[in-house]
Amino acid sequence: MREKVGRAISIAGHPFILTPLAVTIATSTQAAQARALILGLVAAAMIAVAFHVVRRHRRGEVSDIDVSTREQRSGVFRVAIGSLVATIAILLATGASPAALRGATVATALFAACALVNRRLKASLHAAFAMLAAGIVWPVSHAGGVAFALAACVIGWGRVAYRRHTTSEVLAGLALGAIAAVALVMWLADLTR
Repeated sequence: MREKVGRAISIAGHPFILTPLAVTIATSTQAAQARALILGLVAAAMIAVAFHVVRRHRRGEVSDIDVSTREQRSGVFRVAIGSLVATIAILLATGASPAALRGATVATALFAACALVNRRLKASLHAAFAMLAAGIVWPVSHAGGVAFALAACVIGWGRVAYRRHTTSEVLAGLALGAIAAVALVMWLADLTR
């Protein structure tokens, strides 16, 4: 039963669900065209990662769709970082908002940090990106930011219950995500000064 609940939480709290939700909330006051560009780029980056993972899973190169084995994650990091660098380039070329550029940069840095940590420990990307989502939402809704941070902790529990991560892996993901979230909030606050 605990594992089933953990699985349900892991699915509901997947970065492919929480990240677009957080970005949708954060861009709610932007013009429709700017918002569509940002959400489209988020979707494109996620599709690139999903395509890579599904292809590798079908070939038997990764043990499961979550890429739960630490040694199998390097390709995911390369594709994620590459797609985010492309996102940053497109945002720059289109004159997108500085907030969008900063968000994409912090997300890229978070993936890079998780890739470095992955040499020794498989930090939970679910927990890390759920915590980053709290930082994405915070500037437009403090209550929403707190809700995302609490959700990140519940998602972390779910990852342990689902047996995809150990407690130390979840704590590492939460810590990396919290650092990224705080950095993003501080960097975004600089835009309003």
